[in-house]
Amino acid sequence: MGTIRYVLLTDRPLKSGIAPIDLIYQISGKRKYYRTDKKLFSESWDPKKQQAIYLDKKTAKKLLPTVDYDLMLTAKDIIEFNQDLNSLKMDIRKIEKGFEINGIPYSSEMVVEKLKEIHNSKT
Repeated sequence: MGTIRYVLLTDRPLKSGIAPIDLIYQISGKRKYYRTDKKLFSESWDPKKQQAIYLDKKTAKKLLPTVDYDLMLTAKDIIEFNQDLNSLKMDIRKIEKGFEINGIPYSSEMVVEKLKEIHNSKT
């Protein structure tokens, strides 16, 4: 079973100021990256919990004075956002289980490739 974590790519923000989120999957020191479709302002990201956090209007205006508050995620959006991130983790665990049940030794590359197949077929 590999380790899964998320990282907000603050060094590569988009023009709007939001940054993409990558999933990092690692087995035996071998890392593989998966670009999620999620993007977020760095102020709305908790790196320790690796999830999005809600910013009320007062806090958002203080931290992001140049950003229109209506562009920020609502509390409901944040819940859905974090559920989507958790869903990706669950998909990876299912992929690992599939390999284990079939007795197939797997690598980080195999797991991420299978994840890409699953999520690309949905679009």
